[in-house]
Amino acid sequence: MKVIKGSVFILFLWVLLILSLFALTIGFRTRLVTKIEGFELRRFEIFYDYLAGVNLARFFIESDDKPNVDYAEDSWYGKPKEFEAMDFSKRFDLEITDEESKLNINKALEPLLNKFFETLKKNGIALKTEPKDLSASILGRRGQGAIQGKPGIGFENKRALFETVDELGLIQTITPQDVEAIRPFVTVYGVSYAGAARVNLNTVHPYVLEAIIMSLSGGDSEKRVLLDRIEAFRNIKNKKDNTSQTSENSSDSSAQAFQQGDLNYRTLMQKIGLPVPQDQSQAGGITPMIYLVNQLFGYATVDSQFFSVRVRSKLPRKESFILDAVIGQRYPPTIQANLTAPTGGSLRTPPGRPVILPLEILSWREGISS
Repeated sequence: MKVIKGSVFILFLWVLLILSLFALTIGFRTRLVTKIEGFELRRFEIFYDYLAGVNLARFFIESDDKPNVDYAEDSWYGKPKEFEAMDFSKRFDLEITDEESKLNINKALEPLLNKFFETLKKNGIALKTEPKDLSASILGRRGQGAIQGKPGIGFENKRALFETVDELGLIQTITPQDVEAIRPFVTVYGVSYAGAARVNLNTVHPYVLEAIIMSLSGGDSEKRVLLDRIEAFRNIKNKKDNTSQTSENSSDSSAQAFQQGDLNYRTLMQKIGLPVPQDQSQAGGITPMIYLVNQLFGYATVDSQFFSVRVRSKLPRKESFILDAVIGQRYPPTIQANLTAPTGGSLRTPPGRPVILPLEILSWREGISS
């Protein structure tokens, strides 16, 4: 009898153990499902904020009342003024800049690349690779040869344009530290003219502007004068002291930015306070400074076409989540000019008028801030 009772007790313990394991399994699965659902909900919230931020950036940029001139005092530039009053501002931070403030590594030639990396190094940007080797590596990746610098021997290059700045990390001679040091100053987007990608004269980073001007043909003294005068003009605090502006350009907006009409040597030189000789018999009919300014126009625009959007989450437990996106138009202006609204179409553009294509998401890079 005692044997039977003992067997029943042991059986009871086994049943109790199995039921306990089953309960633990159910509990674990329930907690796991709850965590997964919570993760998916948080991921949805973050993605919603990312997409909302990009769409708001598109709206602010396309609402610009002067779309042909872009500069740092535009209402959309930096942290949009209208955004602060929106409920979205409680969920995330939004920052917008233009890609034309950076150097296009798809279009820059070797002299410009060399001067660019030398300028970064001179201004305290830590580069582990020598400037000429960086230039040669980028040119090699594009399938082009370099006169100076060490080639990536035994390394298969893409032999095509960069699709993202992240591709710099795939180059043999460029270290991860170099990529992060270079990233804020370079882009793969931009409208090119005669083979050279243009930068926005109003927003271009000072290091990029210096590299462009110092890579031009001409005397170093003239280059330094031109660079200093442009930077002085771009310094808003000094705008009102610039007495060389013409009455035509004396409005507040023109006092803070270069306009489309300034992209000729006479107007630009007057605006930044450089003398414009009436007699151009010097240097074969053109002065060294005029020659330098005309070269600069091959790299200059005042109308940006591609824009950087940064969305940083402000929600609890999500403060470190960041989106870096680029928006712009996939079709270049030459193609857009041939697109017209159909007579009976659904486009909001009046029939027969050129179609202005919406800004599209060209790049999407999620990350976590340090």
